[in-house]
Amino acid sequence: MSTAAAEPISIIPNRLLSMQDLAAILHISKSTVESWRYAGKLPEPVQIGRHVRWHPDQIRTLVGEPGAATETDRRRKRTTAAPPSRAAR
Repeated sequence: MSTAAAEPISIIPNRLLSMQDLAAILHISKSTVESWRYAGKLPEPVQIGRHVRWHPDQIRTLVGEPGAATETDRRRKRTTAAPPSRAAR
């Protein structure tokens, strides 16, 4: 018998999520996903042609799933870090 803690199992796949995927994960209808999208209640989606997709890390953060602070958050921290001040030079 192992005493190591089990790794939490994600219900969210590691690929861009469609509106149908998001509706299934959140247990709401596709029309509610669309309403929440336009009301700003959901993270900003990625537009690929006519298709709308959400990054899984953003949805993990939204639903509070363990392990939500992932690569997306790390990238965001790198790009939003303040530039070095001129006085430090």
